[in-house]
This record gives sequence, structure tokens and C-alpha cells, in this order.
Amino acid sequence: MAMESHKQLSDELNFINGLVDQQLAGKKFWLKAEISTINFRNSGHSYLELVEYEDGRLIVQCRGTIWSRAEAIGIRATGNRPRR
Repeated sequence: MAMESHKQLSDELNFINGLVDQQLAGKKFWLKAEISTINFRNSGHSYLELVEYEDGRLIVQCRGTIWSRAEAIGIRATGNRPRR
């Protein structure tokens, strides 16, 4: 199958960001996840991987950064969604 067109990664991520903003704007909630790994750096930043299991199988994972300033947390999805 030939690819008809291409899209820029930045355009797609901006689109996804807009959808998330629409759905979550002004809402507060707790996110329940397991920390599978965490690495502390001398810079004060911490890097972690969050996972969720269902019936003992990994169903989703993402990476996160806890910046040296405690109030600034960034989570970045890796796109690594295991196949069932």
C-alpha cells in the first residue's frame, strides 16, 4: 500500500494536546499507576517509567520526568503500547 501523504510529528502532537486540553481543562484528579523504574540525577531531576497491568499483563507504559522544582512535572507518552 502506497502512502498518500505525510504529517508532521509536531502537528499531530499539537492536535493531541488540544484534545487533552478540551477534555481535562480545569479538572483535577489522581492518576493511579505503578512506578516500574526511577532514576535520580545530580541535577535534581528524576526520571521514571509508569506502568499499568491488567490480569498480570502489561497494558500501557509511559515515561515521566520530575523536574528539580517539585511543582513542575512532565509526563511524556512513549507510544509503547504492548500488543495483547
